[in-house]
Amino acid sequence: MKNVFSIMKFSLVLLFFFVSNCISIATEVRPDTVGLLWDSAEGKLSTLEQGRYFFFSPSKKVIIYPTRWENHREAVDVITQDDLHIDVVASIIVRPIRKDVYKLHLEIGHEYYSNIIRSEFRTSIRNVLAGYPMIQIPKKSPDIEKEIRDAVAQKIKGKYVEVTDVNIDDINLSQEILKTIELKLKKQQQLETMKYEEKLQEKEFELAKKKAQSEADAEFYRAEKEGEIAKLKAKRDAETEIILAEAHATAQKLINSNLTDKYLKLKALESNFKAFESPNSKVIFIPVGKDGLPVFVNMNDKLFMDTGESSPKKK
Repeated sequence: MKNVFSIMKFSLVLLFFFVSNCISIATEVRPDTVGLLWDSAEGKLSTLEQGRYFFFSPSKKVIIYPTRWENHREAVDVITQDDLHIDVVASIIVRPIRKDVYKLHLEIGHEYYSNIIRSEFRTSIRNVLAGYPMIQIPKKSPDIEKEIRDAVAQKIKGKYVEVTDVNIDDINLSQEILKTIELKLKKQQQLETMKYEEKLQEKEFELAKKKAQSEADAEFYRAEKEGEIAKLKAKRDAETEIILAEAHATAQKLINSNLTDKYLKLKALESNFKAFESPNSKVIFIPVGKDGLPVFVNMNDKLFMDTGESSPKKK
């Protein structure tokens, strides 16, 4: 009886082992996945089309690769450009390239994220954020996320995986860092105020300089104009003098050319008659001049005073 029981027990164990190794649970390859069939007995890997599969060989194994976008998050400690330590939580959205899943499995494996993406993602987060001061990170988040995404995409290029997006989900700051940031903000505001005042002073200086230059230009222009006017006046006066001199010379030439002895005698007689007709005149005409014209003498002349005569005597 004991032997029969032992035989039955052994038979059940063999039956269980046979069933577990010959019947595989049904496997389904959905539209958003890629299925690979690995046959260890033959050492062969093949791709499965979409559908449901049953395998009755323990040497066969189905490997499923999701091809939908998957989100992976990482918490990374970062040192910013201004030497502040912060904790950043960022996420990356990746997926295998559907047509390259076969190569991905052979060269990298099913754990492709941890094998090739995770380290590159963390490194890119540190490298990109190290180029920004803390106070700019919130404002520059879209640019930072794009830089990280591009850096990761470049590093995993040719490794059968693609990246669609990177997001900075959270930035954890300690109280000490917050105080440091506040102090830096105040200093930055002071610096900006000083720069603004310097620019204002520079602007005022430039305006004063332009005003002075304008006034100097106006003064120079005025002096130049006055000089031009003086030159024109001097030129006009000189031309007037030349014209008058030329007219006088011309008149003198005309007079000299037309002046005769008879004309001079006529003028002399007219002058003598005018002197004779004057009530105050004491003149006597004597026709003894060399040129045939009468001469006149003053009755108060010394010649008459000495002789006591009222009129000159003719010899």
